[in-house]
Amino acid sequence: MAYIINSFKKLNLKSWKKTSKKSIINNDDKIFIFIVILSSIVITIDYALIIKFIDIIKNI
Repeated sequence: MAYIINSFKKLNLKSWKKTSKKSIINNDDKIFIFIVILSSIVITIDYALIIKFIDIIKNI
């Protein structure tokens, strides 16, 4: 029990809260979000082109 209390005394929770608020989204998360958004845009455009191509084939 004394070991747990001493380990909590060593933690500086005030500075931990300040640093955790500053880095809500780090660089790895930003890159992942960018890749997800970019891939969803590409998939949407490809899907629209495929539907347009099918309509052109039906009209022939």
